[in-house]
Amino acid sequence: MAIVGPAAPSYAADISAIPGTNGGPAIILVRGDLAIGDDKAFANVALAHSSAIVALNSNGGLLLPGLEIGKAIRLKGFTTVVPEGFQCASACALAWLAGTPRFLSPNGRVGFHAAYLESDGRQMPTSTGNALVGAYLNQLNLPTSAVIFVTSAPPEDMRWLSLDDAQRNGIEARKFDLGSSGKAPETASTRPPTAPAPSSPTPPGQGAPTAAPDARPVRSPPGTFAEYPAAAAFSGARAAPVLDTPDKRAYRTRLRAAANGAPNFAGRLAVA
Repeated sequence: MAIVGPAAPSYAADISAIPGTNGGPAIILVRGDLAIGDDKAFANVALAHSSAIVALNSNGGLLLPGLEIGKAIRLKGFTTVVPEGFQCASACALAWLAGTPRFLSPNGRVGFHAAYLESDGRQMPTSTGNALVGAYLNQLNLPTSAVIFVTSAPPEDMRWLSLDDAQRNGIEARKFDLGSSGKAPETASTRPPTAPAPSSPTPPGQGAPTAAPDARPVRSPPGTFAEYPAAAAFSGARAAPVLDTPDKRAYRTRLRAAANGAPNFAGRLAVA
């Protein structure tokens, strides 16, 4: 993440939202590299929602917009998540840290490296930038071990965060796993009641009859994505690109895959 960038405003990131219904949170998607002005664009979207889940997919970008987006996320009390197959690195990862709570998928990636200034094509670490990062992490109430983890990789490298790394370094992060089926796990509170099988005499020499399996579908508990059209946020339908590219087509494929598990998304956030 560079500490400075072009002088003219450049809205490089795609920042869009779909409102929740029935009291559910909105979904705010942040996609693409962060540039000057993206923090203001995010703030304009965030101000329209009292609660939201911020899904992030970005290789990073400029440091200051990333920090300002993170401050807005923390101020609003939004949740952050890096869904399955998505990547949030550098300045994006700093914004992800502001989530309350933060979620990371097993195949989602969050990566950090030191802030730098670019001069003559060279990336030079900057003490000023890393001091800003340290002050920001302190505002998020993260410990010194987290500051060291976040800033230890050189600018040309990346230190990827696992859930184990997060726990060791005082970064509270929760696992977000849709599972292969995209259905919420059945629990005692969500399992529909099963009527007991009628009893019948057991013929001599035979075991007890086996009850027929309950074929009724498992219903989602209150407050899940099943209650509002959150899948649209992962479909890309509201942010059709002007120019189509292989990268954007691959991105939409990942969004559609995530949409298959969307009914379980908010349920995971509620119970994890």
